[in-house]
Amino acid sequence: YQSHFRMESPRHLKKAEFSNVTALHPGAHGHNLTVSVINRKIVLKRTENDCSKLILGEALVGDSTGCVILTARNEQLKFLKEGSTINIRNCRVDMYKGNMRIVVDQWGLIEESRASIPPETVNTKNNLSEVEYELVVV
Repeated sequence: YQSHFRMESPRHLKKAEFSNVTALHPGAHGHNLTVSVINRKIVLKRTENDCSKLILGEALVGDSTGCVILTARNEQLKFLKEGSTINIRNCRVDMYKGNMRIVVDQWGLIEESRASIPPETVNTKNNLSEVEYELVVV
């Protein structure tokens, strides 16, 4: 009897590379960010058909290069405390009414950061979510 399974050597994970908020653009995905939470609000509270609860929130997050709106749901909201610094891993950019929002889905992660970005150092004048994009068909 010959085994069809080969023993593979363990994979070595590479260290995550973090980028700045200004590196985001429509359609971007897989970005890692370290940002400070400027403010947050709950947008929607709803009970689904299967009796699960859906809570949607938005937070303005940013660094020294700019800021953007983060859309979070349910358990992700506990990390979004005003003035805290968070790591966002594997986020993607979604378009909502022509404006950019970043979203962390099932493949991403929001966690508290060891680094600290004081909220007063965040560049709120460069809000990428205020820029309106238009789809141009060529």
